[in-house]
Parts: sequence; C-alpha cells; structure tokens
Amino acid sequence: MSVEVEKKYLLTSDEYYTLSKSHFEGAIIQEQLNYYFDSLDFSLLKRGITLRIREKANNLILTIKRKISINDVIESEENDFLISRIEFMEAVLRGEFPKKVEQKLNVLIPKKKIFYLGLLKTQRLIKEKDSILYCLDRNTYFDKQDFELEIEGTRESLQKVSIDIPEKKFNRVGKYSRFISELLKGNGNSLIKIQVSAIILNEDKDEVCLIKKNAPTSSVHNIWIPPGGHVDIGEDLLKAVKRETIEETGLEVEILALSSVVSFQIQKASQAICFFYLVEAKNCGEITMLEPGMDCKWFNLADVISGNITNLTDYHKLIISNSKNTNTLYLDLEKKGLDYKILNSKIL
Repeated sequence: MSVEVEKKYLLTSDEYYTLSKSHFEGAIIQEQLNYYFDSLDFSLLKRGITLRIREKANNLILTIKRKISINDVIESEENDFLISRIEFMEAVLRGEFPKKVEQKLNVLIPKKKIFYLGLLKTQRLIKEKDSILYCLDRNTYFDKQDFELEIEGTRESLQKVSIDIPEKKFNRVGKYSRFISELLKGNGNSLIKIQVSAIILNEDKDEVCLIKKNAPTSSVHNIWIPPGGHVDIGEDLLKAVKRETIEETGLEVEILALSSVVSFQIQKASQAICFFYLVEAKNCGEITMLEPGMDCKWFNLADVISGNITNLTDYHKLIISNSKNTNTLYLDLEKKGLDYKILNSKIL
C-alpha cells in the first residue's frame, strides 16, 4: 500500500497546448487505458474509492484507490496488484477478481457484485523536476475530451511547484467521477436516481438513529443523516430499506409507513428522489456497522427536532419531525455545493 499526494488542475484545451509547449518539451509520452469497475449502485464511488485496471507499457495493474483527504492537496491510499491477461479478462467479462482483491473489496463493500463500466484513455506527458512529478493529461471517454495537470510529490515539495496555475483551477473531481458523470448523462437525457432512507426510532428511549459518512467525496460528507442509499436495479423499495439499514447499522427493521418523499436536483443532468420510511428496529441494542468510514449513533429525538445537533440539515430535521405524522411529507430541494434549499413543501 502507498499514499499518493497530489494537486490536480482542470485545463481548457488552449491552456493544455500552451503548457505542453512551455513546460513539456522533450517529455516522456505515455499512453494509458483505464478500465473502471463498480457495483450497479456505485457503492465504491460513493465511498471515494476507485477500482480500475490500468494498461500501460504492456503491463496490467489493478488499483484500489481511496481518497483520504481533499484540502489544499489530495491524499489517496493506493493498493496495486499486478495481474495477468487472463485475470484481466475475468474481471471485464465476469466481474471476478484475484482472491486477494476480492478479500479487499468484501471489506470495503460487502456482498456487492462488481461490473465493468467502461474505458477512459489518457495520453500523458511526464516530466520530473526536484522530486516532483508533473503529468499533463489529455483524457478521452465516450464522446468527451478533457485536459488535466496532475502534480505529484510530498506536502512540502508541492509548495514549490515550478508551474504557475491559478488556484481557482484546482480540481477535486477525479477522472473516475468525471467518467461516471458522463456515463450517466444517457445521451443528454436526465438521470433520475432512486434512493431510500430509514427513520429508525427507539420508542422506549425517544431516540432516533443517524449515520455520518466520513468519505471526503461523499455528497453528505460529515453530515448526520438517516441511514439509506441507492436502490439496486430491479430491487423492491422495502427490501432496499432493510438491506441498507442492515449494511449501515446492523439493525433489522420492520417497515411501518412511508413518511416523506424528497426530490432534489443534484446537477444539471441528474435528479434524485428519496423515499423516507418510518421503521421499527427489532433489536435496539448495540449498533454494528458493516461499512467502513462511517459513524452511527442514537440521538435524543427532542434534540434533533429542536436543532441542538450540529451537522444536521434543515430538511433532514423537518423529515424527522414529521416522522410520527400520519400524512406523507413532500419536499422539493435544490442542492448547491454542500447546501440544500427547500423550494417547496407539502403534506400529502
């Protein structure tokens, strides 16, 4: 395992060609093929993890890359596995990986089937100076092309880079995330994601169970929310609620009622609809989380409703407040950055 420390900058085509002439004359030219894999509900992506097989110089390297932090620099933990051509074909055609890789994946996303999603091609210009690696990339995926400068080194060395790039160009969205965004556009059609969440109440102690995801790439990073997630293709909504609850809390639940429906625009070509169900836990004992990188605990219900809990959105507070109402709450939200604006609210 290794830790990668880097800065990334998205460039325009003009900026790319200017840099290639001014700083990358005589650079090493490297062609890379990146084959990406994930579950159908993008469980790896949601946890800030990239699973790829990279082909370069006739070698096939399988990498599990997990973002640790995204601040002034991006730090990632990488596990690399040199694989054979036969192992590569088994991964692409059957979603099967070498045993040591399967063991690692089962820890990260238990009981999830992995599929091959597609290919991103990179033409990379490489130069090294003062123990800093400069990589100028031209990426092609689907019908899209983008340009990126990656600078790899240590935290100390990255303060002394020899290329002057405006900080506003700093990019926190990796190649895999951009690849998925393009994949989900569906030839320009809007994508609607279906999600479920569970409002788990402990009636005896007047408490509610909430989780907090620590992955820096999560859209709800460091926010207390009800447990839940995406619905798998062909999966029943009620079964999805029970599955997600067990995966994230270890609690087995019974569905009591549909409490709230939330629709929110994530980005221009992506919308999500989340169904919040009031549920009753069969075992309100010790919480056992199966998924890494997550906190989970019981909160006093009155504290949640009154807003005494930090890192809790207004719309989640409203949903939890409505959980004992016999009518269903509908919310229409707009997401901007890390904030959610309530555009419409109705009791159905």
